[in-house]
Amino acid sequence: MSSLSHGYRNLTIAIVFLFPIYPLLVTEGWVGRMIELFLGLAILTSPIFVIKGRNHSFKTMSLPIIIIILLVIGAVKPELSWLVMIKEFLLMVFLLEVIRVIARHVFTTKRVSTADSLYGAVCIYLLTGVFFAHTYFLINLIAPNSYGCSTSLCAGHLDSAFQNGVDIYYSFVTLTTMGYGDVVPLSPFAGMIAVLEAIIGQMYVAIVVARLVGLYLLEAEQKETRS
Repeated sequence: MSSLSHGYRNLTIAIVFLFPIYPLLVTEGWVGRMIELFLGLAILTSPIFVIKGRNHSFKTMSLPIIIIILLVIGAVKPELSWLVMIKEFLLMVFLLEVIRVIARHVFTTKRVSTADSLYGAVCIYLLTGVFFAHTYFLINLIAPNSYGCSTSLCAGHLDSAFQNGVDIYYSFVTLTTMGYGDVVPLSPFAGMIAVLEAIIGQMYVAIVVARLVGLYLLEAEQKETRS
């Protein structure tokens, strides 16, 4: 883990930092969205550069470049709704790649000698929530009225609310099984995706994170015994 000294910790802080400023950026129009997307993609690309090396990273960077181009075209021609769908799909593919790279780096080790490995596991958890947020957004684009909102959180317009961060809010409420009930699935498919996210969220914390914490405590205890 020496190649990523404090890298996962910094990545975790950066992702958490993006959450509160996300609604502020997206309300500033397409310029704010460009800033939000550029920051997000830059942050998420950093672990790929470190882990996979520059040659592989430049191949992976083609996805963020295409996503940014599609966002610009979509801002100029907002009537092309299919561009938004493609952008969301590519974002989901990119998030899966980042999760795969971090997971392969974190979970293949049998020893957890630094807390940064635990931060890596937290990164995967947070990115899983973001991935499902884009999934919900894409589902609602393809099949409108797949979700309902019963509070002023959506201001009566769920489609625009999803674009302003409510999709991320709903995703993490589902991932953590808080279940406020203000945003709910209205179609069987949307409901099953929500159930899948809730199961993944519970199993991940109960099994994966618990295992890493156990390995970390065991490693710390062995170090103390040897000293």
